[in-house]
Amino acid sequence: MGSIVGLFLLIVILIQVPAIQNIIKNKAVTFLEGKFKTPVKIDKIEIGLPKKVILKGFYFESQQKDTLLAGDKIALDISLFKLLDNQLELNSIDMEGITANI
Repeated sequence: MGSIVGLFLLIVILIQVPAIQNIIKNKAVTFLEGKFKTPVKIDKIEIGLPKKVILKGFYFESQQKDTLLAGDKIALDISLFKLLDNQLELNSIDMEGITANI
């Protein structure tokens, strides 16, 4: 039981390291580009456990080569336990400098 708690704490600490967050950002960009089949740009991602994910300097392009969503900052308050069940529950969204074409 102690090793499970220790492993969890190690993961929590590693997620706070900027180099690890950069790796996570690159994996997220690659995943989203593959899913949407369009260019995606994220300057920085910050993960604040247990619930906060912040994207800074992001750009999502539509398949018609137009801006789908772009902005300075978007902060998402998510439910971590729902995420473990492959569900995404957003409790709040804070946005700054957003351009969206829906």
